[in-house]
Amino acid sequence: MDPLRIILVLIGAVIIAVIAFLGIRKRHTANNSVQPSERTEPTLSFENEEDVLESSAVTSDIEVEDHSEIVMLSVTARDGASFKGKELIEAAEDAGLQYGAWNIFHYHINDEDGQTKPVFSMANITEPGFFDISKITSFSTKGVTLFMQLPGPLAAMDAFDEMLSAGNTMAERLDGVLIGEQHKELTPDDIQHLKERILNFNISVH
Repeated sequence: MDPLRIILVLIGAVIIAVIAFLGIRKRHTANNSVQPSERTEPTLSFENEEDVLESSAVTSDIEVEDHSEIVMLSVTARDGASFKGKELIEAAEDAGLQYGAWNIFHYHINDEDGQTKPVFSMANITEPGFFDISKITSFSTKGVTLFMQLPGPLAAMDAFDEMLSAGNTMAERLDGVLIGEQHKELTPDDIQHLKERILNFNISVH
């Protein structure tokens, strides 16, 4: 299989799985059907390409939430370069992200009830899609993907601004390139188009 397709499948599997989990957890919380002592944080583990494809096929059939939208940005290393583990962690933390569920990073806020909610998350752009902190000193990657689901715990435009700010911070700290959904360096026009898309989404759900 084409390595690029494998990467896209991996990222898709990770993002779909995380979004599915967050949607399920949201419903459980609303129904008070899961006690804190019963909750466990899942981890992702893909032993080979077949596991990845099977996971992607299964999770892509999950209907997470009606009228939802996923927005993504990526921070990639420049040609021939890669991001080292320690520097990547420091840049992520500077951008307000914390390592957590699914072995990826999340940007959290506290809601009115004092509950911690993820606004957006960050996955590894290369196999296997998550981050093994125990091997972070020897870890390197060509990039990371920031993604969020709308609607979320923060107003959509505010959430996008926070994710965009985090992406810019990481790109600056790592001397990387901020990439949009068209797989090219993000431009002011691209940002405007994303904001228009988010605005249209807001109109469609209200």
